[in-house]
Amino acid sequence: MGVKSCKLCGRPFQQLTAGLKLCKYCNESTDADFEKIRSYLYENPAPKTLEDLSAVTDVKLSVIRFLLGEQRIQFGDTEKGSSLTCKVCKKPISSGIVCESCKNAFVDQIKPSALAVAIEQQKREREKQKKPVSTGKSKMHTGFDK
Repeated sequence: MGVKSCKLCGRPFQQLTAGLKLCKYCNESTDADFEKIRSYLYENPAPKTLEDLSAVTDVKLSVIRFLLGEQRIQFGDTEKGSSLTCKVCKKPISSGIVCESCKNAFVDQIKPSALAVAIEQQKREREKQKKPVSTGKSKMHTGFDK
């Protein structure tokens, strides 16, 4: 798969699994931090800000933001306001990197081009099927054909 840079610490690591974004050390510590956050949120009301959550769980803010971006945790009531915002429209969100409406708008933009690609592929397949298959032998003209 190749050498990648860890999304948290920046160290290079050998990516053995597709989609792996963290080095071995950060992956293990992030899993432990995830358990801390999950346990805290199950037993207590959610703090008002990500900074407060970081303080009460002793988990770095960068790790919390990473877990939110990966949608492993959700935080905050988006109607009351959250410190996590959509990367496109800046509306408050509880997890991920874009809100549902921006995600849906993106999908709506992609659908026509994906459909056009599929139609073009079908046309090419039909054209391939219509072409006669050459046997490799050519017809010899002897002059007796007249």
